[in-house]
Amino acid sequence: MCRNFKWKIQGVNFIVDVFMVDLNNCDMVLRVQWLASLGDIIFNYKELWMSFYWQGQKVLLEGLEAINLQTVRLEQLNGWLTNSSQLVEINL
Repeated sequence: MCRNFKWKIQGVNFIVDVFMVDLNNCDMVLRVQWLASLGDIIFNYKELWMSFYWQGQKVLLEGLEAINLQTVRLEQLNGWLTNSSQLVEINL
């Protein structure tokens, strides 16, 4: 655990205790415990933003464009697993 970890996202500074975990395609995971400390949060999953108050200021965090997901057959997935040079990421 790293106590009082200081981080900045979209111009807003935060200080929070974090757990160090090796993540592959992700910089940071916002834990439910931290999100709960924010009080009321408004999420718009279609437009990828969230809004809440932090230290008396309204904060709007905006996500990246949605990733295009593709449905594949099991046979195609097995082919990717045997040729790892073609595999970028699999979400189950």
